[in-house]
Parts: sequence; structure tokens; C-alpha cells
Amino acid sequence: FFDSHMNFSFSDVSSCIALATVKTAFSSHARAFFVFTSSGVTGRLVSRLRPNMPILANTNDEKNYHQMAINWGVIPVLTDKSKSLEEGFKRVEEFALHNDWVDYGDLVLMTAGTPFGFTGTTNLMMLKSIGNVLVRAQEGLGQKVISSIRMIYPGQDIENIQGKIVVLQQCC
Repeated sequence: FFDSHMNFSFSDVSSCIALATVKTAFSSHARAFFVFTSSGVTGRLVSRLRPNMPILANTNDEKNYHQMAINWGVIPVLTDKSKSLEEGFKRVEEFALHNDWVDYGDLVLMTAGTPFGFTGTTNLMMLKSIGNVLVRAQEGLGQKVISSIRMIYPGQDIENIQGKIVVLQQCC
């Protein structure tokens, strides 16, 4: 990927963000792209770079939703207009988890524009985790564990910890 795209030269901010997003996704081993787009342009810009991760493109415009469906690697997500980037992320995160595009703890690359929700403002790239991650480790032996957390404090009785991730406070 890098060799074939290193010579790309863009003069507009949206294209530069799309290229940086794809390069960062490969470097960070991200699982998917979350693209917030009013017009569909950002989804198409990422799509033309042919990344091997799904591009979940969120829009509140039904016409753009249908048009994005024919772009390579794009999974359009139609939602009501979000008031903030955090609200939009939560909606796409729920969609992606429900449809098994991502798992808890996965990294995703998000692109959007500020001010949020306006056409032609793509100027933001952010690497985010799915869910609240307590610990992230290198791949190795063992299985991925998803569970509720039980905090244990010094002097506290240890009970009801079966099937939970236990966090111990270091003392002394």
C-alpha cells in the first residue's frame, strides 16, 4: 500500500485527511474507518485508496446513503442528524458492534469535519477505541476477554469474582 500511494499529491484538505487516515489505519492496525459525511465525498475519498478495512460512512441524507452503497468498501450507515461528534461516534459504534464489523477494544480511524455536520469541512482524523478499554496488550498467547470489572481494595473481602476481571489496588 505505502509504495503505491506515497507519490500521491493532494492540494485540498479533505483528500490529505483521507490519505493520512488510510496510512494511519495501516500503521496502527485499525479494524475499520468511521467516516462522518454530509455529502458522501469523504467516504469516496477514503474508498478510492482501496484500504482492506471496512469504511462505515455515516450520513443523515438518504440520497447520499444510497449513493455511497456503490463505492468500493463503503458500508453506508443512515442515522438521524447527530448534534456532536461523540453522539455520532456512539451511533456508528453501536451499528458496527451489532453487525460484527468491530469488537470491544478494537481501534478505528474516524474522520469528520469541524464544525460537525456541515458539508465541506473534513479536517479531522482521530484514532479511537471501541468501548472502554481497561488494558491493551500485545497479541500473544491466550484469548481476548470481555467481562465486567470488579475493583478490590485492601482489606476488602473477595467474593463474587467468578467470571469478572479483577482489578487490585497496589498498596504500600
